Amino acid sequence: MEYSKLPNPYDFANPVNDRKLFAGRASEIDEINYYLDHAKSASRAINLAIIGGRASGKTSILNMIQLGAERRGFCVIRVELDESDAESQLAFFGKVFDALVTAVCEQGAFEGIHGKTYETYRDMVDAYLIPDDKISCPFVFPMQYAKAMSQNNIGIPVSDAAFKRDIRIIQTTLSKPIVILLDECDVLGKSRVHIEKLRNIFMNAQGFMLALTGTEALFPLINDVFSPIIRQFKKINVKPFNKIRETRDCICKPLYNLGIGPLEILDTETLYEVSAIHDLSGGRPYEIQLICHLLFRRIQQGRSKS
Repeated sequence: MEYSKLPNPYDFANPVNDRKLFAGRASEIDEINYYLDHAKSASRAINLAIIGGRASGKTSILNMIQLGAERRGFCVIRVELDESDAESQLAFFGKVFDALVTAVCEQGAFEGIHGKTYETYRDMVDAYLIPDDKISCPFVFPMQYAKAMSQNNIGIPVSDAAFKRDIRIIQTTLSKPIVILLDECDVLGKSRVHIEKLRNIFMNAQGFMLALTGTEALFPLINDVFSPIIRQFKKINVKPFNKIRETRDCICKPLYNLGIGPLEILDTETLYEVSAIHDLSGGRPYEIQLICHLLFRRIQQGRSKS
């Protein structure tokens, strides 16, 4: 096989979003699947907090939650947070609400993405236009958002009652469970009130499940706000691989996906190379992928045969 013409299978720069390439984490995935099944049948879901260090694989696990939720018929809302989202309640909840409305309309609710409701909603949040016909967009929060933004009054608090009303209308109209995935939640550590309001709005919201990612630095604040944590969030710790077979899967799965038998380029029978990579990386998936990317590049460039 001419490896120089193949793409490098080790993508260290991006989280895993293909179940075939996801390695290890069997116990974590089992636990996640249990709570997804629970959320599908229970009136109120148990939320998930994916906690781990930087580049530990939290976003990859969030991707697996998304795949598992979609397979079970959930509507999945994905929100990638950044520093600007912690600046005001309107910024944070506006981003969550926008992702929610867009996703449910894409699934055909409210006459779909090309319907009058979504068109009116976009006018409100993009151009800050308040429609004369309130029936065309049945939500209250976008009106608050448009009025505040048009007056440059972005510091006003979000109405819990209005937001709860709106998400109840959305869930009832869509008539399927909704999971909201919040990535990079450490940015919320700067604003306790955002987390408190998130708790107040979604604590008893039927048909909704939250899954958020963060480092250990975030968790004391979440634990404080949501105390006792076990009542509303199940904490799932993401740690480095502690078994060599998990590192081996992380090395071999990208090769299999490219049609390469690992034994063609790697002596996995003695586990020597796998053990060396496991020790060098400390079992951290990002570093395993980075090491293997560099090693595979040497083969592609003809600098090594294995």
